Amino acid sequence: MAPNRRRKEREIIARMKNEIIAQGGNIPTDEEVATIKSLLALPHRTEEDWCVIKDIIDRRNLICMEPGVDGSGIEVIEHFIVRDGRLLAFTNLEDATSYLKEIAPKGSGLMPVQFGSMPFLEAFEIADEKSMELFIDPPTKERITEKCIAYKDEHLSAVLTVKPAMAELMRRLMKLREDALSEEDDQ
Repeated sequence: MAPNRRRKEREIIARMKNEIIAQGGNIPTDEEVATIKSLLALPHRTEEDWCVIKDIIDRRNLICMEPGVDGSGIEVIEHFIVRDGRLLAFTNLEDATSYLKEIAPKGSGLMPVQFGSMPFLEAFEIADEKSMELFIDPPTKERITEKCIAYKDEHLSAVLTVKPAMAELMRRLMKLREDALSEEDDQ
């Protein structure tokens, strides 16, 4: 990506962040987002780690978004985008806009979007009411196999999320491995 385009993108994100904050959108600070991501990256999280994550999320709002135009083909429930049967929320605008770029219909250019924020508990109530999982900061192309927070049945967990194309590649590799192992057993 060209430096000017990247700079303009950062300026737009900063402006949107200021607008959300001005509307009372108590979103996590950059430091809090970094803390959550570093704790999720650990191979095993302690109860204390989960308390830190939950404390940040409890005190802050999650970012939700929905297309600003009809006919985008993107499903939305209660201001949350739905993908693969899951509600999606974000802790930061950088991840939200990256994800939006990926799901926008090809060739549509920059799709108008309405960003908002919603308290953690309200997001969880919607997920429970709809019997859906809530994914917080789902992966993007840049973060193909990063862990994200999942909420289901009143339980938070760290989920290693894999993009569908990567999942298919991993399935094929596992099949090749199984075939190779069964050939070794036949010999």
